Amino acid sequence: MTADARRPRTPASVDIVPLTFVLAQRWVDALCAMDRGTIGERWEATHWLASRAAKWALSQAAVMRHGEVIGAAIASRPNDADVHIHRLVVSPDFRGKGIGEELVRAVARVGELARATRVTLKVSDQNTAARRFYERIGFRAIGRQPTNLLLAASCALLAANSDASLTNT
Repeated sequence: MTADARRPRTPASVDIVPLTFVLAQRWVDALCAMDRGTIGERWEATHWLASRAAKWALSQAAVMRHGEVIGAAIASRPNDADVHIHRLVVSPDFRGKGIGEELVRAVARVGELARATRVTLKVSDQNTAARRFYERIGFRAIGRQPTNLLLAASCALLAANSDASLTNT
């Protein structure tokens, strides 16, 4: 069995869409609720709605066809080479279905179109499940902070391995 055959498939009733400021405002309570189960720093409404370089051009959301947000990836452009994912959350009821992976890959596709070469993120040392997830989809450690690892992956690699038919980006 190949790695792709084992990869969970995003449900057909889920679309990956650009996360705009207007949508983030509408969904901020749901995003905060999804974040409550996160290991490490907690995000409140001010974090979700804070302005960052290219944030609303890069960030993505997973949305059920009836309009319920079930996941989000908040990203920005810290420099010309990188897209940085600040936060990735998926509703507990939808974890393990490929949604987080498709959100990361959607950010990478948008970053690649903007000529970024890699996606970076930080993950808590304590969050072993998240570390395994990121390593499985292609991220590698490039640095360490007191309580976090800094990970990076190629935009091209992440984007090439995506199932673009599942997304609307």
